[in-house]
Amino acid sequence: IGGTSPDYATLSAAVSALSSSGVSGPVTFHIRDGNYSGSSWQANIGVITGVSAANRITFDAANGSSGNVNISVAGTSSANYVLRFNGASFVTFKNISLTNTSTSYGRVIEFTGNSASDSISNCKLTGPGGNSSSTNRAVIYANNISATVANNVFYKNEISKGSYGVYWYGSFSYNVNNAFVGNTIKENYYGSIYTYRSSGIVIKDNN
Repeated sequence: IGGTSPDYATLSAAVSALSSSGVSGPVTFHIRDGNYSGSSWQANIGVITGVSAANRITFDAANGSSGNVNISVAGTSSANYVLRFNGASFVTFKNISLTNTSTSYGRVIEFTGNSASDSISNCKLTGPGGNSSSTNRAVIYANNISATVANNVFYKNEISKGSYGVYWYGSFSYNVNNAFVGNTIKENYYGSIYTYRSSGIVIKDNN
């Protein structure tokens, strides 16, 4: 993805192909070194046919370094995210820097729908600076999520700025067994991690 003569010019193009064609085995997308920006690098990942524990989809920096792949998007009132898990399962993002440049709609990652068994690891997630407690500026955001949002893992990420580092709010049916482990959470204006109605949540070894 990205760079010169890629299979997919942008992140959204790759996600569109997944949505229309599904998978029949494990798939890895390598994102080439570069600074990428604009709405074509915004990804709304829905249900993908064929995914499973064995058929996981992975997005990874081609050289394995989050410092070399930088994706910047300005969120809007109708699309307040850089990366949205919207019913997606068995999807991994790793070694990628994601930044929301909007000062009003600054979420970086949103979870909704029946998103389960996804993982974000070794990524740099950066929201807007400033003095606001609005959840529109939470770096990682989930609201009214139920038991079908389960077994997602955030591991060894740098989560910086925004109003909250993590805002993870469950419904009455509770989300289950989600984990935030080994992350560096810094410079958040209102709170580092806020979670409510979450069963079996693991919050461990974060700084």
